[in-house]
Amino acid sequence: MSQKQANNGFLIVASKKKPFYISALHLIESIKDYCPDANVCFVVDQSISDDRVSVADHVLYTEKEGDYRAKLWGMWKSPYDKTLYLDADMECVHEDAISIFDQLQDNDLMFTELNKDRDVAFKNRYFPAGQFDWNGGVCLYNSSSDLVTNFMHRWWELFTLQNSDQWWPTDPQTGNWDEVSYGDRNVNKWWDQFTLWYLLNKEKQWADLKVNVLQDDLRWNYYTSYGKVGVPLQGLEPVFVHYSSKLKKDFFEYYETIS
Repeated sequence: MSQKQANNGFLIVASKKKPFYISALHLIESIKDYCPDANVCFVVDQSISDDRVSVADHVLYTEKEGDYRAKLWGMWKSPYDKTLYLDADMECVHEDAISIFDQLQDNDLMFTELNKDRDVAFKNRYFPAGQFDWNGGVCLYNSSSDLVTNFMHRWWELFTLQNSDQWWPTDPQTGNWDEVSYGDRNVNKWWDQFTLWYLLNKEKQWADLKVNVLQDDLRWNYYTSYGKVGVPLQGLEPVFVHYSSKLKKDFFEYYETIS
């Protein structure tokens, strides 16, 4: 492990299905191609893995096989001081990837942004009580901070309850689950981004977290669908391309969108 990288690293998670594992391996290999000294932690279900996990510097096997959002458990368990979480269906396409950790500075969490210009690429961003502002597909965070580590654990814990219908925000008047304010529970219960929104907006213990948007954030989470719907790169070169959960590597399609 390179001394110059200190204890910074990328964290990739694959669970439930073999295609996620294959895609994650490709992402790790692409990071190593552009940044050979990078540290990478691979969080994976043992049941879908094989000896190819050795491409990563650290391997953590999930405690709960097939967890729908093992990513949150993995983010909590990061072995690094500064961590960049990346969705498995991404590819590194630029050597600037290793510079991402310099952006953290005095922030606790950094995301790419959801905004009106990008609405065409996302569904269910708005609900009566608020809106999703952060894209959970990429997250840079200070994993050496107790506050951040506790937040990551809480994110995983609360999402697990939300996803299994054991928790949802309630109407203070009736005590019933409040779908009027927070949208269709059967839709939003699948979104860890709803849990993220709730934690940052409704739980006071996280008020001191410094949350910000990554600089030139499109570079760090450039969806292939952005090129199709006219979200401009404004002359920037992508660092990580996101294949939008398609789980097939349509590289030619990506290059056509930015050419």
